[in-house]
Amino acid sequence: MKGKYIATVAAFVAVVGGAATGLAWPTGKAIYGLTIDGHSLSHQSMDEVDSYLQERNTQSQSIRIVDPKGKETTIHLADLGITIDRIGTVTDVMDYGYESDVMTYVMHRVDALLHGKEMNIRYKIDGPMAESYFLNYAKAMGQVGTNATITLEGDKVVHHPAKVGRKLDVTATMKRLQEQLQEGKVETLELVINESAQPTITDKDLVSITSILGSFTTYFDGSNTSRAHNIHLASQKIHQTFIPAGGIFSFNQVVGERTSEAGYDDAPVFMGGRLVPGIGGGICQVSSTLFNTALLSGMDIVERDTHFAPVSYIPVGLDATVAWGYIDFQFKNPYSHPIYVIAEEGAGYVTITILGAKEDVPQSVTITKGKEQKIPNKKVEKIDDTVKEETIEETGHEGISVDTTRTIVYGDGRSSTYTFNSYYEPVDRVVITGPNVVKKVNAEPVKLNP
Repeated sequence: MKGKYIATVAAFVAVVGGAATGLAWPTGKAIYGLTIDGHSLSHQSMDEVDSYLQERNTQSQSIRIVDPKGKETTIHLADLGITIDRIGTVTDVMDYGYESDVMTYVMHRVDALLHGKEMNIRYKIDGPMAESYFLNYAKAMGQVGTNATITLEGDKVVHHPAKVGRKLDVTATMKRLQEQLQEGKVETLELVINESAQPTITDKDLVSITSILGSFTTYFDGSNTSRAHNIHLASQKIHQTFIPAGGIFSFNQVVGERTSEAGYDDAPVFMGGRLVPGIGGGICQVSSTLFNTALLSGMDIVERDTHFAPVSYIPVGLDATVAWGYIDFQFKNPYSHPIYVIAEEGAGYVTITILGAKEDVPQSVTITKGKEQKIPNKKVEKIDDTVKEETIEETGHEGISVDTTRTIVYGDGRSSTYTFNSYYEPVDRVVITGPNVVKKVNAEPVKLNP
């Protein structure tokens, strides 16, 4: 058989070499013997091949996702953003057997004629869509290893060791999938698993953290379930946060955007000096509690801003407002050892504690406020044609400016003083009346702008 094949090729080459003008260069038809998954493409036009691929694209083709330990999941290719690359596949089919190199041209045609040639389907992939699927898969595995953690039992600092786990290697899995797609292999994908996934926080990272540097508690109405829920979510985000020596904590970065999709409830928020309905009310109580803990723990304050008006749950001058995208609360760990944040909340209270090395515990911390300066507001009267009968009054408030000073003696005997200003803008009292609203002056009705 091998001799017959060689003789056939030799004869074909001789014919081609002796009559170059008779070469069957592209005719617009696929050569004889080409197939895709057993479907014959012999002598089909480009449109006919493309039509077949379109039919294939509409089928619910699936792929088996296999964990090396035996777990299997079958999903549609579309769920990974995988579709047939019709242009690339049609090009491969129509170019096969029409190569410019004579020997390749002959070999391909003879091989297809004698044995048939199974062509691969090319595929293309939506990278972000596939990566998102594997990231969610990795999260669902729940075996990514356990970080070393610390809990606070009363005043006792308790260490819990890290554990090695299994983790999906998303990058390597994506690479394997793309390589298989180039070969047209979409039946099965074996996941790439790291069987010795290391935790991001190790026992060694936490070994120096043995003492309480500072702690602060604020209170709220526990019957306001939406506000309590938001305080719980934000507190859990910052709970067990590890900050290395010299590291900076960003409240917005750690807590994330406050949206309904992230689980936050509708609760009143300050806007324009007033409480109005909004998403994430209560978040600033957590940031304000953390701000005071940071002051008592000796942290360097990097970014902090006041609310538009004083708030009820903390003294004037000691609040720290946050707003996703433009107002953050940040502090820096000034010590040569790492620190650790613990957040606890219960029925009507939230307590935040910062832990650190024993030698970093402050010897003393005092926080004093200077004289508060009242900033008067004004009464503004407006005429509005849409107001028909009653006067509308928007209640304002005086502004306040106050300086606050923290004096601290660190564990090593050093001392420092940090003074910051808190400014709450005055809000004018606005009275809006219509042109025909009756005012009473000395008990006699008088029309305005008659």
